[in-house]
Amino acid sequence: MLNFILASALTLGGSPQAPTQEPVSSPPAPELVEEAVQVLTRAFKHGKTPERLEALDEYGAVNDPAVVRLVTRGLSDKQAEVQLAAVECLRWLDHPDALVGLHKAYKKDKQIKKNDALYEAFIWAIGQHGSLSSIEILVEGAQASAPRAVQAARIYSLGHIPHKDSLEELLSSMQKTGRGRRRGKQPLMAEFALSLAVLSGQDFGKDEAAWTEWWRANKKGFEVVGAAETLSKRQAKQWQRLWISPKEKPGKTDQEKNKKRDEEEEERNNRKGSEPARTARLAMAPGKQRASQAK
Repeated sequence: MLNFILASALTLGGSPQAPTQEPVSSPPAPELVEEAVQVLTRAFKHGKTPERLEALDEYGAVNDPAVVRLVTRGLSDKQAEVQLAAVECLRWLDHPDALVGLHKAYKKDKQIKKNDALYEAFIWAIGQHGSLSSIEILVEGAQASAPRAVQAARIYSLGHIPHKDSLEELLSSMQKTGRGRRRGKQPLMAEFALSLAVLSGQDFGKDEAAWTEWWRANKKGFEVVGAAETLSKRQAKQWQRLWISPKEKPGKTDQEKNKKRDEEEEERNNRKGSEPARTARLAMAPGKQRASQAK
């Protein structure tokens, strides 16, 4: 699963839940934690890139402080693939140390912003945790020189933090950021509109002036409280796709799988059945073929 995520992020720059965090699951079994610690320790101490990627893929989702600390080591790896794998693991680990590690690495490693896929992955991972402590980092990412995909991830990540400060930062940056802004239009207005709708419970679409006017009239005393529940069906679906974890993505039901398998089998049988007829046609005498065609 992690390999698929890595490939998608490196090639598309992208991905991809409700605005609240996943419910806390039961602690992992002690023997699993012990095994994860051993494998990850060995991979980072003696292994090379393939071994480290395999260890992260196999044990990077074990939600335990010791495992989180080891996964965090991958953020400072010399290979971008390992860094990206570690970022993806920490994005989905529901543990406070995961976000702490992401914050520290992002602030310390200046090379992150030189790799677009890694840069974007960090923003998504930080935003996934929906923490008020991340606003400073996300606002810093508002620089106009950042790639569009990074800008979009930043906007959505601010929308994933259910707090008035996040809403205010979105409205502020809406008026001044946007790579390629022309004639006063915000090129990322669709992204702003969705995040603003999530936090405000309002929907002014891509009307920047309407959003600004609404905030001016309602800023005082406004609180963000479950606004995402007011989203339209389309908006809710779009928002969910941004934050849903890989293990929660809906898969095909057994019925759908069986139907597809039956259709493929029927197609193969049809191809086999057409072979005798084709052979018979080829075996016809040339004169008969011409006569048949003439008819």
